[in-house]
Amino acid sequence: MSENGSATTASPAEASVNGQVEVLAAGGLVTRQGADGRLEVAVVHRPKYGDWSLPKGKLNAGESFQEAAIREVEEETGMRCGLERELGQAMYQDAKGRPKTVRYWLMTPLHGDFTPNSEVDQLEWVGLDQARQRLSYDFDRELMNQLEGAREDGRVNPPRYELYRRKWSIFAVTMVGLFMALIDVTIVNISIPTLIQEFDTGISTVSWVLSAYNITFAVMLISMGRLADQFGRRKFFLIGMSLFTFASLLCAIAPSIGALIGFRVLQGLGAAILVPLALAITAMIFPPKQRGLGLSLMAVVANAAAALGPLVGGLILEVATWNWIFFINVPIGIAGLIWAVRVMPETYDVTATRKVDLIGMVTLGGAIGTMVYALIYINDRGIDAPSIYLMIAASLVLNVAFVISQKRGKHPMLTPGIMANKQFLKACGAFVLFGMGVIGVLFLLVIAFQTMWHMEPLTSAFATLPVPVMGLLVAPVVARNADRVAPRKMAVVALAVMAIGLLWLSFLPAGADYWKVVGPLMLVGAGMGGAFPSINVGAMGSVSGQELGLGAGLVNSARQLGFGLGIALLIAVFATTFDARTHDQRLRADGFAKSLGVHHDSRHYLLERTFQDPNDDEFKPYFPQTTTGRETQEIANEAARDGYSWAFRVAAFCVLLAIPLAATMRLNPQQAQAQARARAAAASG
Repeated sequence: MSENGSATTASPAEASVNGQVEVLAAGGLVTRQGADGRLEVAVVHRPKYGDWSLPKGKLNAGESFQEAAIREVEEETGMRCGLERELGQAMYQDAKGRPKTVRYWLMTPLHGDFTPNSEVDQLEWVGLDQARQRLSYDFDRELMNQLEGAREDGRVNPPRYELYRRKWSIFAVTMVGLFMALIDVTIVNISIPTLIQEFDTGISTVSWVLSAYNITFAVMLISMGRLADQFGRRKFFLIGMSLFTFASLLCAIAPSIGALIGFRVLQGLGAAILVPLALAITAMIFPPKQRGLGLSLMAVVANAAAALGPLVGGLILEVATWNWIFFINVPIGIAGLIWAVRVMPETYDVTATRKVDLIGMVTLGGAIGTMVYALIYINDRGIDAPSIYLMIAASLVLNVAFVISQKRGKHPMLTPGIMANKQFLKACGAFVLFGMGVIGVLFLLVIAFQTMWHMEPLTSAFATLPVPVMGLLVAPVVARNADRVAPRKMAVVALAVMAIGLLWLSFLPAGADYWKVVGPLMLVGAGMGGAFPSINVGAMGSVSGQELGLGAGLVNSARQLGFGLGIALLIAVFATTFDARTHDQRLRADGFAKSLGVHHDSRHYLLERTFQDPNDDEFKPYFPQTTTGRETQEIANEAARDGYSWAFRVAAFCVLLAIPLAATMRLNPQQAQAQARARAAAASG
């Protein structure tokens, strides 16, 4: 009989679904009261598969699910059990690729004792938290959330099948947070020349509007992802959305460049909460066979933010002030908060304690922050400055301290599963190198278009569109194949295309000739559109459900670290090359002006205005009105062009270095999850 008293129809062992054979099975969550009065669960070990699971098995012909559950549990545990209530069902693919549905009941042992056999050689009664750690499969662990008082601290996850059913509404609201955080990079990027004029400062100072955001983002990503695992992903999502929205309002009313940079730190903290949660929640709500699709769709959202950012930023600067670049986040953030409260369920890593690894968080954040800070300040103070060496030394010491804390700490932030996952770690390395070839290039492109080619902000926004638009076109192609093709196949091709595009872009002309850069911009965009989702799938597709927040934090931290390093490195390459080329080009320009009879004082003024380093705090755009001035400006542009060229070549080299790491991503999400379960089973054994 069913729970409502109606007769239960018999079900065959196999059924046909869309012409494909579906395997039907039943099992039980068998519980008893332990000696200390706490609830215990029976878990069994199958030597054939090397896994720990709840007892379960296939239906016989003509057998109901309830009858199969009682029979299978008795065969595997030796105990005759009574049914209490149905807990839910799990749907996945078996080893032969067939869809499999398993319905579970809460069961109480009546009589009998366990005897090892060829199918099950061990049975253990363990506490609820220990069972979560012992069991190899996510759906087995989540069934225990149906028990009242499953955790003394009140952490309970909704059933996985419920998350799968509601995945699109949950995915949509998490993408609002992701979109806000990522559009704020490109929308601010387009405003850099405007901020230089508004605050009467140089590019090295204004670049901190980007760097402050990126450094805070990189420093806090891992910590925020882990804290969200421990204390609630929904709770942290709401905190991150609120903080980001409020910080955007503060940025919009910032009275000085210093205040704007400070408020960008707060904004970066909000983004550091939102972005890893978007990645972790996406990986959780899509079933393994669709996880590649979900992670690839995230890339579509990211590329959409990149595409709309420059365009929206350019339109805002055309019709309003720079303040509205930040004001635009406020209504989006408020709408996202209301929506998240309505549709987002609370989820946790229920295997994690609530002990916070403060030492690990401080040492890791300090190591990342001091290294990126040192690289950025090389541009201002030179590589020989004592403070630079001090920062690098501090970063190395903090890195060592972090490694020691993870090996000897009682509650380390990095779990053994993450550290043993080679595909995940190498994908993170590929993300660092990929990131170095992305944001720094886009940052310098905007500067080149507006200072070297004298484009208006809106025009330069349209000029960068081939990059994100091509990304939007390519990312869905990756999404359609992400669940059946090894990530390395798509990632290696995409990174190679991106590197070729960057190398081609390095031959940009000194004078305005946009059509000569359209081709390389399209290649760069196509490569980015394919590489980002492919590496994302290779990394997060290999992480188990209980480490999603931590894994998401590491992935995003790797990418953001690459962004910060890329901006610092490429600006340094540009400045060094520009300084080296300025001397010869200045002599050439002086000789040209002298041949036209320009007076010494006028020549000096002209050369000082045309040979400005955009990286100088005193930089002010110069728009010559005479033919002599324009031709002198073109000579000066050749020095700047060489700086941009070598920066783009260094970016191409970084992307090429990512290819060997990406080539190790052999497993698609389903294959990676199968290996993760095998590792978990081995660790439990």
